[in-house]
Amino acid sequence: MVYGVDPDTGKLFLHAYNADGSIDRTHAVDSPSGKWVFEGTVYGSTRFRDYRYTLTKVNDSHLGVLIEAKNDGKYEQYSEKTDVRSSEKMAVLQ
Repeated sequence: MVYGVDPDTGKLFLHAYNADGSIDRTHAVDSPSGKWVFEGTVYGSTRFRDYRYTLTKVNDSHLGVLIEAKNDGKYEQYSEKTDVRSSEKMAVLQ
């Protein structure tokens, strides 16, 4: 996985190299406080091509994850779940 800030737009991007050989390229879009919305395209997948995922802070230990696939120009729910933080302390990257 590769992520960073696009120097031209100043927005977060994410590229994922998946086990099935497909590649995701996403970019952040404007979103309300407490939500992070990314739109992307999957290259090489047979399941779907364009998608959007929304991360929503539920509380300090829970994060909602909504994934929507784009069909005929409209986003439709693909999956939704809540992730639970598995560690008591946040890891410090150095």
